[in-house]
Amino acid sequence: MSKLKGVRKLSIFVEIVLFSFRVFFYVFALVDVYTEKDTVDEFYLVLTWLVIAMIVPICYWIPLVYKRSMYYCFAELLLNGSLTIYAMQTTNSYTALFIIAALTVSFHLERRYYWLIAVMAFFPFIEFILQGISLEDENPYFFIFNHWLLLMIGFGFNLIIKAYKNTENLNRIIEEQNQTLVQYARQIEHLTLVEERNRMARDLHDTLGHSFISYIVGLDAVSYLMDSNPSEAKKRIEELRDYASGSLNQVRETIHEIGTETDISLTSNLSAIIDEFSEYTNTNVTFKIVDEEYVLQHSIRMTLLRCLQEGLTNAKRHGHATEVIVTLSFLEHEVELVIHDNGTGTDQVEYGFGLSSMKERLAVLNGELQVDSNKKQGTMVKCQIPFRRG
Repeated sequence: MSKLKGVRKLSIFVEIVLFSFRVFFYVFALVDVYTEKDTVDEFYLVLTWLVIAMIVPICYWIPLVYKRSMYYCFAELLLNGSLTIYAMQTTNSYTALFIIAALTVSFHLERRYYWLIAVMAFFPFIEFILQGISLEDENPYFFIFNHWLLLMIGFGFNLIIKAYKNTENLNRIIEEQNQTLVQYARQIEHLTLVEERNRMARDLHDTLGHSFISYIVGLDAVSYLMDSNPSEAKKRIEELRDYASGSLNQVRETIHEIGTETDISLTSNLSAIIDEFSEYTNTNVTFKIVDEEYVLQHSIRMTLLRCLQEGLTNAKRHGHATEVIVTLSFLEHEVELVIHDNGTGTDQVEYGFGLSSMKERLAVLNGELQVDSNKKQGTMVKCQIPFRRG
């Protein structure tokens, strides 16, 4: 970001320098015409023309105030160019007046008008045509060199600054997309946590709720039996203890089996993530399911969810993909998730934090990660986890 701020400062600095150079150039030209007024034909016409050529173009360009580049370019070319041709005809000699137009106009040109560079580069030869002066003279070569040098300097700054401005715009777009992806990731993380919390709440409510109600009723009965029938109360306490022990084991089993509950299927979870991703990133994602879904362990389900999130995020953030195909295959001895995008791709895959984390998650389950990418042909991420049905 600091680099881009430096480019903006450079652009402003170049504009101020060119503007100041232009003003000084015209002032010196006015002084020169005035001091030579006795030898200048149509002195007042030339003086007026020079003042107009100096003032009118800056109605469209003053640094840090306003700028309408193409209006300035056409005004400068018309007034300066016509004055230059008139001066050549009346003085019967070369004039350097047009070099200021070549410098400033080439700096302001927009891409669709770059053809004017060729016109301005040819302009010195108009003098040869009008005056009939041989190119073998030393002065014409020097004049052409100065003219082309300033033309290239102005056009060079034009290209450099436009390139950095394009880079700045691209960085801004990328930053906006990254913010969108961050928001999407937070949404998915929130949805995942909410899903886990809700399932745990339901399971624990069913188990613990029934158990504690039984304890309360049983203890109320014991409180009445403590005075009237102590032996029966003791028996009831022992029964409650055995029941509590059984309930504890049941809670442990419930917590252990939370991940295998199938009230929300894996395909539904993946589909929800894909829908959220498509909505937040304007990406066309196609979801394909191969063979019939079967129940998976919680650890496998969560790993596949994380792999999908990371794969979609990488496709958009790094590959700038517009289309993604997600294929979930329930095979006989393994479950396979493939994420294929149409992004920019790369000839050399680098395992950053995201891919490394994905690989580690899969390794814990004896799974494998395969990443194939080619420049301009997109990227394919394949996650394979061995699993035997039944």
